Amino acid sequence: MSGVKMIAVDVSQLAQNQKDPKIMKEFDALQPGRGLILIDNMDSRYFLKILQTTRRNSYEWWPLAMESDIWQVVIMKRGESTERTINDLLHSDHVRLHKLLEDHCTELDGDNVMLASIRFDEFRTGLLRHIKMEEEVLFPLYEKKTETTMGPTHVMRMEHQEIQELLKKMAGLLDEAKIEGLSKRDAIRELGNQIHEYLKLHNQKEEGILYPSSDQVIQGKEREEIILRMEAV
Repeated sequence: MSGVKMIAVDVSQLAQNQKDPKIMKEFDALQPGRGLILIDNMDSRYFLKILQTTRRNSYEWWPLAMESDIWQVVIMKRGESTERTINDLLHSDHVRLHKLLEDHCTELDGDNVMLASIRFDEFRTGLLRHIKMEEEVLFPLYEKKTETTMGPTHVMRMEHQEIQELLKKMAGLLDEAKIEGLSKRDAIRELGNQIHEYLKLHNQKEEGILYPSSDQVIQGKEREEIILRMEAV
């Protein structure tokens, strides 16, 4: 998240009863638009539940790494705490993911294959989570409300399969580059451009059709609940 001032909050060595007040103190001290990177040795969604209960609509929650013993999560302070829509949540994630892909390309252009790989891993983690938020939480409810599985969600599911294949191909190229060095740079750059262009069109469809339609058919308490469920993926 270059361009946004971040502080690292490492609670991996703290006892559980010390983690919550430490993180909350750091979060409450943030200015709007600023963020922290939470570093933990366990699934950090225990703290997301606290935010959802006590700081609803005042934060953004974006995992960077979600391994069994390594969790890194960006927690941003929102500039306003108005109720969010489905479009707000998922558009914001699109913007963040686009920036991570740009950061990957920047590191690659600087001949730093290792950092380019790290940025891509963060991008892939976020994008796969984004797809899961849609396919496992949003789409089933949308299809129930609209009484069809052959509308925009059908198209998005097919495109998600293509996106995942592109991500798998890029991960393989980056693994090879760690061994072979810069000889793979042009192929990585070309594939990165392909991913960027595919996502640009895909996101336009979601933001232009699916998300606004979702906000029309999913409202009130039901919308609040589905946003909380998507955050927790």
